[in-house]
Amino acid sequence: MKRKASLVLLIGWIAFAFAPAPAVRSAVGDTEGVGRAAASAGKGSISGLVSGAKTGNMLQGAVVDVPALNRQALTDNNGRFTLTGLPPGPLELVVSYTGLRDERRTISVGGDNLMPLSFELSPEDLIVLEKFTVASEREGNALAITNQRNALNFKNVVATDSFGTIPNMGVGELLLRLPGVAPVYDPQGRVGSVSVRGMPSEMTSTTIDGNPAFRGNGARITGFIGLVGAFIEQVELTKGHTPDQSANSLGGGVNLRTASPLNMKEKRRFSYNVAGRWAPSFFEHTRDRLDHPTHPLISLEYQEAFSVAGGERNLGISAGVFYSENNNDGNLEFYNYQNTLNSPAYIHDYRSTANIVNKHIGSTNLKMEYRPSPASKFTFGAIYNFEVTPHNRTATIRAFTSQTIATLDASGQPTGTGAILPGFTAARTEIRALPASTVNMSTNVATYYAESPTFNASGAHKFGNWDIDYRAAYTTIFIHRPSGTIGEKGAQGGTLTYSVTNVGWIVDRADPWAPTFRQTAGPSIYNLANYRTGIQHSTLHEEETNSALNGAFNAAYGFNTRFPITLKTGLAYERRIHHPTTVNSRQWSRVATAPPLPDIWVMWMEFDERNPGRLPMVNPRATNAELSNPALWTENVYFREMVKRSQTRKATEDISGAYAMARAKFNRLGLLAGVRTERTDVTGEGNVRRTPATAAQIPDPVARAAYDYGIKVKNEKSYTRSFPSVHFTYDLTGNLKARASWSTSFGRPNQTVLLPSATANDTAQTLTVANTGLGPQYSENVDVGLDYYFKPAGLLTVGFFSKNIKDYIVSSQIGVVGAGPENGYSGDYAGYALLSSTNAGTAKVKGLEIDYRQQFIFLPGWLKGLELAANYTAIEAEGDFGTAGAALKNKEVAGFVPRTFNVSLGHTYGPFGTRLTYNSVGNSLRTFNANPALRFYTADLDYIQVGVFYRWKRSVVFSCDVTNVAGAQREVYQYLPARSAEIRSPNQTVTLGVKGRF
Repeated sequence: MKRKASLVLLIGWIAFAFAPAPAVRSAVGDTEGVGRAAASAGKGSISGLVSGAKTGNMLQGAVVDVPALNRQALTDNNGRFTLTGLPPGPLELVVSYTGLRDERRTISVGGDNLMPLSFELSPEDLIVLEKFTVASEREGNALAITNQRNALNFKNVVATDSFGTIPNMGVGELLLRLPGVAPVYDPQGRVGSVSVRGMPSEMTSTTIDGNPAFRGNGARITGFIGLVGAFIEQVELTKGHTPDQSANSLGGGVNLRTASPLNMKEKRRFSYNVAGRWAPSFFEHTRDRLDHPTHPLISLEYQEAFSVAGGERNLGISAGVFYSENNNDGNLEFYNYQNTLNSPAYIHDYRSTANIVNKHIGSTNLKMEYRPSPASKFTFGAIYNFEVTPHNRTATIRAFTSQTIATLDASGQPTGTGAILPGFTAARTEIRALPASTVNMSTNVATYYAESPTFNASGAHKFGNWDIDYRAAYTTIFIHRPSGTIGEKGAQGGTLTYSVTNVGWIVDRADPWAPTFRQTAGPSIYNLANYRTGIQHSTLHEEETNSALNGAFNAAYGFNTRFPITLKTGLAYERRIHHPTTVNSRQWSRVATAPPLPDIWVMWMEFDERNPGRLPMVNPRATNAELSNPALWTENVYFREMVKRSQTRKATEDISGAYAMARAKFNRLGLLAGVRTERTDVTGEGNVRRTPATAAQIPDPVARAAYDYGIKVKNEKSYTRSFPSVHFTYDLTGNLKARASWSTSFGRPNQTVLLPSATANDTAQTLTVANTGLGPQYSENVDVGLDYYFKPAGLLTVGFFSKNIKDYIVSSQIGVVGAGPENGYSGDYAGYALLSSTNAGTAKVKGLEIDYRQQFIFLPGWLKGLELAANYTAIEAEGDFGTAGAALKNKEVAGFVPRTFNVSLGHTYGPFGTRLTYNSVGNSLRTFNANPALRFYTADLDYIQVGVFYRWKRSVVFSCDVTNVAGAQREVYQYLPARSAEIRSPNQTVTLGVKGRF
């Protein structure tokens, strides 16, 4: 019923389409715009370029209006427009663009000749503040608003310079400021991915100039760490999918648009941005971080336009390089509480982790655009990204015991085996020295290397009423994880663990940001010689190859009818391959008679600063040098062979799609409707385990591993889905636009679930397997909203949306393993319950979005330099999520982010400027459990950044930005906010930079 009501609501918009109305300045989105119908009325034609007078940039989306004929055209991404079929004689043209002054010009149209024109639009009188005003930033913001205004579907568009300096020059830092976007931080506090409209981050797709981008690891999440914002001109966030776009996104689709080298008036342009990121001592950092407090960020870009083959400015070339070192440190405090709804609850498991990681990120890009004629354009691009982590050092202390409360005798002394002493509070727990009371140390030195070359080519042509374009791209991602096998100057590391038992302690988190740990009994945890149990050293050497090949062809035809109607159709193909392999992972155990571990420490910890001694955190590079000595270490050969066989797998995904759509403009009403169909074929290959043999049956560990993991499995599956959509816009006034849409989309499962695997639990008689036939999650989406556009460049949008998600992916029993040698597991596991992921659940999401952007240039005096951008999103979710009869809502739904709020306040006065940005994300459920006491929540996070700049001259701007000014800490709590489960220390830095353009 709700779906029918939504459709009725959308159809109702048509009733307003043919009402008598004055012409409203808006366009459909093609370069011909309104007026193909009049093509037969005359033979005259005009074409031209529209640029900004202050910056010289060509303007995309400018409206070229012929009022006498009610004809309009939009400029393309190189500022070009064409109007054909004009009657000979004088005609008045009006060229307009958001934030710039309209230009009126009377021209004389001749016969068959194509008349070339050129327009330079000047800023509104109000927008000219001082000679130091950053015109390019204002024009970039106007371009983004113009593109959002002209779109027939729901999407947000922002320029990369809209929010001032981006300290890490990363795309994620910009995305988190968009409506409905919540950041997902990596362990070092950087924006690694995003959640859109409350959906999990893997349900957000990303493209670069329309070509799919991905991160490898078999995940759908696009990592933004390696995507450089310095080369991106605009960020588009699509929330209402159209048929000519991939439907693979439940939350939204991100498209990163690179700048066009032909979109400038100058002959050549050189841009630079050089900065240093500093970890000052007046912020909280580890000793190791303070020993290396600064690292560079460098971005250089060159653009030039050439005239070749008799053309004029028809070849554009841009090239850029980026390099950054991210030296980050962090501290994690982890608490695991008693399984109870009552308060207080004791802490039975405590961990403190210190981490310091040095990442080197680089990118180079080349883009070439060639126009052999005004009606054709060819583009070629190449991008090479790399990320190298020379060292990633981690040290963890874990103190844990059994969940039992001690009983006291008549004299008040504890008896029995209860580990937790009575009298605990919400902040303080005392543990007895018992065999179950263990302190474990873990140190790790890892390295990482990844590289990703991408090549793309495209073409676009105009033949009369036909518009044809096509593109192809190929990307590979090679990931090398040689943890423990290579390192600085050839040194090797790995992971080292060791324990001591019969320890008593008190953990006190009265100050949750600086908890204390005091040993009360047992062998000293600060004496390395006491760690004699569970000593293991392991090394990891994994390699992963990922590739993606994609292509698309689109053709659009504009009819010569009274109202402009365009039909569009196209084909698309994509192949993704995920191929992880384990080259050489090994594990050793310490010989019982060996001496204590070498006393060479890996790093200082915050734990050491707060407590009475330094923990013996042994550097794994010290023990790695001993591994060849059989008197000290014994290798687990079975482990090496088992991992090699079980972790070498391959998944292939082929996606073919086709669509048909129509777009039209009926007076004030804009319409876009159509359907897209996609077929997905998946294949998963790998080895799974049979019932393992004993050492007595097969003494040789290599042969035993080969037998245990000797079942080769290849699974194949396919599914086909169709995605209809319809989008309406209605111009209530010249500046007020109403929008409504009904669309469908889906979210494919990660490629990792396509890899064959089988994990047996012989005690529970279960076999957990991958489900190669797992289908996507399907969503029906409804959006309604109002947009109001301010002069000279601003907007206020209010929108409501809902999502009805079906085939939600959940884990459940899907059957029972049959008997006999043909059961798929060589006759093993007969009668075991078969567990896997399946499509079984439903969910509903609804929300409110408000977005406001304004430049207050109409205010008097120094106030005219103010500008404000703010947005707010509130979301409600409910569903059964695969549990029949369940009614889970809001904070009972894992992964949904219910609230986001962003503010960016800037001010420019003469050569000086400042900006404050504030990002707030509401608390949400991170891990669901049927027992409320075991549910984990992500706490509210408020993140503030402050920056200032000084424009010395047009080509030199100095800036200073402080991230995480308030020292916000990322916190996870268990059941109640008072039960802090994880606390990650802030990453506060100062970025000093200089940038400019020649």
